[in-house]
Amino acid sequence: MPGSRRTFLGWMVAAAAAVITVGAVGLASSVSGGKTRSELAREGTGVPPDLLVVVSDGTKIFHIPECSVIHDRAHLRNVTAREAERQGFVPCVRCLKQYLKS
Repeated sequence: MPGSRRTFLGWMVAAAAAVITVGAVGLASSVSGGKTRSELAREGTGVPPDLLVVVSDGTKIFHIPECSVIHDRAHLRNVTAREAERQGFVPCVRCLKQYLKS
């Protein structure tokens, strides 16, 4: 009996992880309008080119300085949105979503 209990719990943990993963992917898709970062980059973003944004070399996403999802604040650089896009960065779908094309 104890072995079957562990097997059942293992399957329950795996099922819960799958549900969480599917939910996270759905949420990310709804926030970005279903577009991937590369699709946003190809389409042009609509972000004002002279808007001052921040970038970090650890990612390829640019943000407004006040964005709550910036992970590494210690290594940020200030650039314009035009320069960030030229360097291959794409806009954060959370803090810059007002500028992104639907």
